[in-house]
Amino acid sequence: MTSGAAARIDEALRTGARSLDLTSLGLRALPESLRDLTALTRLDLYGNNLTMLPKWLGNLTGLTTLDLALNGLTLLPESLGDLTALKTLYLYGNALTELPESLGGLIALTDLHLHANRVTVLPEWLGELTALTTLHLGSNGLTVLPESLGNLTALTTLYLDSNRLTVLPDSLSKVTTLTYLNLYGNGFNALPDWAARVAVHDAKAISTGCPITCLRAVLPMSSFKPLAGAHGTPFDPPYTVGDVVRLHEHHRLGQIKGLGSRRISQIAAALASAGVMTRTG
Repeated sequence: MTSGAAARIDEALRTGARSLDLTSLGLRALPESLRDLTALTRLDLYGNNLTMLPKWLGNLTGLTTLDLALNGLTLLPESLGDLTALKTLYLYGNALTELPESLGGLIALTDLHLHANRVTVLPEWLGELTALTTLHLGSNGLTVLPESLGNLTALTTLYLDSNRLTVLPDSLSKVTTLTYLNLYGNGFNALPDWAARVAVHDAKAISTGCPITCLRAVLPMSSFKPLAGAHGTPFDPPYTVGDVVRLHEHHRLGQIKGLGSRRISQIAAALASAGVMTRTG
């Protein structure tokens, strides 16, 4: 455990903190002392070097937000299904090939971010997460979607970009709440009639789910190239526009070699102009 992580955990234990930020600290394993923070409602572990998670993580049952993005996770413990208060779960940018069946019990979940993994087949139980309003499934090599997605009757936003899809399941026509559908980078020849009532993403639009290459149209190459490569950083290169927004909000763009204050200002202005981030000055 790094000294920075130990200090933050000690402080959280002392104060009874409800939120803990352990992002980008080079963690290879979760410290045992973390299991005592049962009052936590938010835990950020973004951008570490975690390849596995302990079973006891499922004991932090007060969590409503868990950020495990941009690690090296290949498997998730079944105990994550015990986190039944979870509303937001970030799993993008890992190396997951499957999901534990227990996650089907996370019925309070409203936001699930699974993009940039290796989950080529989605489980049918995904349709049991009926509170979902936002679902990110981009860049997983998907060729088919389960019909059970039609059970997600609260879903408003669905990202399917950069997969290998050629058809959409008929059941999605029943999701009348759906207002945004990102199909960028697939192999669709035609879309079903019901898609006409949905805002379907095209290559000219910029949204948080758009691949980072969307920013090439609004950034000078001198800013885009170091941003997309993210050289000399403790985190993986950003995959989507949303990843860039989060790096900016966490004040991490400055860790990218070649991005000085002027270029960071250019990026912030481009994000604000695209409407994906509030201009901060």
